[in-house]
Amino acid sequence: MSARLATIAALTAPLWGFAGSASPAGQDAPPPVAPPSQEATPTGPTDGPAGRPHSALDGQELDDRHRARIRKGLQWLADAQATDGSYGREHYPIACTALAGLAFLSAGDVPDRGPRGPVLKRCLEYLLQQAAIPKMGYLGDVGGRMYSHGFAALFFAEVVGMVEAARREEVSRSLHMAVHLIERTQDSNGGWYYEPNRNSGSHGADISVTICQVMALRAAQGAGVAVSRDVVDRAVRCVKAACKPDGHFVYRVVDGQASTDPRNPFPRSAAGTCMLYMLGEYDAPELKLGLGYLRKSIAAAGGPTANGGLQALSPQFYHYAVYYAALAIFQAGGSDWATYFPRIRDDLMSRQLEDGRWDEGFTHGHLGTAMALIALQIPYRYLPILQR
Repeated sequence: MSARLATIAALTAPLWGFAGSASPAGQDAPPPVAPPSQEATPTGPTDGPAGRPHSALDGQELDDRHRARIRKGLQWLADAQATDGSYGREHYPIACTALAGLAFLSAGDVPDRGPRGPVLKRCLEYLLQQAAIPKMGYLGDVGGRMYSHGFAALFFAEVVGMVEAARREEVSRSLHMAVHLIERTQDSNGGWYYEPNRNSGSHGADISVTICQVMALRAAQGAGVAVSRDVVDRAVRCVKAACKPDGHFVYRVVDGQASTDPRNPFPRSAAGTCMLYMLGEYDAPELKLGLGYLRKSIAAAGGPTANGGLQALSPQFYHYAVYYAALAIFQAGGSDWATYFPRIRDDLMSRQLEDGRWDEGFTHGHLGTAMALIALQIPYRYLPILQR
């Protein structure tokens, strides 16, 4: 195991150390991670998270051609940063900036160190400025709302152990405030909706919003923030309620029951399956159903040029879908990772534009590029959340 991965593993050894609420702001954070000595390279099979079945593909997921394409995407994303450190321009700047930051962390960069360290530092500074605006810990923005809040909280949780001591308390305080808000705004169904409001009314809990909060809570716990056991238990019930007998997950849970909504089942199912892994429900029947649905869907899609590939499963939310599908398949490990990650990788590579970006059509390519890069760089295992 590399020295950097050993350090990350030490930072993220705890899983879910539940408590009544988030720990007080200002508690000791983990020490900073040593800077990478070179561009990220795939790790061997012993570097997988504890409990994840090893795969024959481990360490061989990416070849030199893939890594060159990833570097081109990272360079495009670095060059696209605004002068204030943000991404997305008028569209979801907090969400886009947090995801861009996670893409650079996935490459092995840390703030001010690594090939894109200065760019990553500007991402961090922009998000800290947003966190400093008095909004009771809320990190939403116009359009992004609780999606943006969850992505920003996830970014703070992943980067808090990698910043210099002078900034660590500020990042830790912003993370704790974000976690408090997530806990306070969980609705009666156990999930979250677009707005930071416990009363989602007839809308119910939105699975696509709920995964953002669940991943943030999981990462925060790994960074030393105590997360309410009750919040997690209710989230588990919500996600399980969203699973249908064929393994697909519905859009919303209302009054504890799955809604009827035939639209876009693949991205929601990728998110639902990923959440059950993040919540530690490894033996849940719903997880097995969700994983089976993903296997069937990815296999049926064929290659990138056959019937539209994976994009045909969700034309509108393609990058979101493959981002969560890749994370879910990684957690499954074993033959699932060996079989399905190459299909996701090749599908993403086939859609990269000549300049290095992935264009989702509404954030100038910032959101699509960041999500694609995070998914493609999962084999590097540099994000702390992948080490558990």
